[in-house]
Amino acid sequence: MNPMYQKIAFSFIRYALAVTGYGGLVSDDGLMEAIGAAATLVLAVWSVYKNFKERQVLVTALQGAALSENDVKLLVKDPAVVTPSVTVPKDMVPA
Repeated sequence: MNPMYQKIAFSFIRYALAVTGYGGLVSDDGLMEAIGAAATLVLAVWSVYKNFKERQVLVTALQGAALSENDVKLLVKDPAVVTPSVTVPKDMVPA
């Protein structure tokens, strides 16, 4: 399955689980349930957007390096290859 579609599917699965489990956490007031459902929907949409943008950045970076995603995963798994720190600021090129 396409990684982007997989992330979108899991975002909505989390949303569905949150909605189904939310009803028992508050009183039987319908307004509270509606607010909870709306909040979880907003979080699900945000999750999809965030995952889309992260994937877009990754694919753009891979395009410039002429590597596939599987090539990068193999490089990361290889103990002989030194990978850059994940804490590199956004305005710096990893060395």
